[in-house]
Amino acid sequence: MTKNHFNYLHSLISLYIKNKIDCKKAISTEEKLAICLRYMATGSSFTTIGYNFKIAGPTVLKIVSKVSNAIWKCLQPIFMKEMTTELWLENELYFRQKCNFPNCVGAIDGKHVYIKSPSNSGSDYFNYKKSFSLVLLAVVDARYKFIAIDFGSKGRFSDAGIFSNSAFGKKLKDNSLFLPESKSLEEGGMEMPFIFVGDEAFPLLPNLMRPYPQSQLNNQKRIYNYRLSRARRVVEQAFGILAARWRVFHTAFGCNIHTVDKVIKAACVLHNYLSEDNEIQTENSINSVLRPLRRGGNSPSITAYQIREEFSNYFNGSGSVP
Repeated sequence: MTKNHFNYLHSLISLYIKNKIDCKKAISTEEKLAICLRYMATGSSFTTIGYNFKIAGPTVLKIVSKVSNAIWKCLQPIFMKEMTTELWLENELYFRQKCNFPNCVGAIDGKHVYIKSPSNSGSDYFNYKKSFSLVLLAVVDARYKFIAIDFGSKGRFSDAGIFSNSAFGKKLKDNSLFLPESKSLEEGGMEMPFIFVGDEAFPLLPNLMRPYPQSQLNNQKRIYNYRLSRARRVVEQAFGILAARWRVFHTAFGCNIHTVDKVIKAACVLHNYLSEDNEIQTENSINSVLRPLRRGGNSPSITAYQIREEFSNYFNGSGSVP
């Protein structure tokens, strides 16, 4: 984060994090922002951060919670705004040019964010990896920026349940995402909806494509899976960049669930903010930090099967690449 980035961010949130009562010994708003960013960038404990800034650990916790909430409140309307039909079309152009996947407007994936077991929570947050976690579900564009996030589902829930109960999943099924009207992949072809791509953890829907099962692959289906993987990898790379920038993802969160929620949201919107001007370098470190969702079965509709077959035929015909 450059000095200009820091100053602009401070100018946006300073009113929300300053003390209500003026006091000469009060912690300045600049220092509060620095404390929060230091915690997110290092993942150090609140006690360690307190030693660095000569502040008590519990005070650091309060500052991190308040500043993270202010960052999300101020940056979200600017850098993770509500999508419109025009913005979806812009995303589709990037996927078409960078990933050779027409009619694709986003890649979706979910990852487990590790936490220390909350008091009296039993096995609520205990996931299939035998650790405690919350799930971060994200939709990413071809420029590695987060379009939408949903955080807070308990780690024990299945992938299908997390997606279906998320705000994004409900809007996708209700056709309330303002997606563009269907268009054909090639001249004279079948009208095709605009879609999102995901891995085997997600259901096959008319607006959400997933790979063919590994047990049923022939050469045509293998090519389709490859092309889908090229489009879907942007979300994996976005998670990798997120975890590389904010080392707090490399540790198990020890604070309460409400504070974790604020920090995660702040980290995601800061990711978009810092990506505006910077050349993004993709990272693969995510594989050892955030774990994928559990894969499960689902029952796709006939329409979803037909749409996937049409994409497969296109990738093996006029839409093939060298």
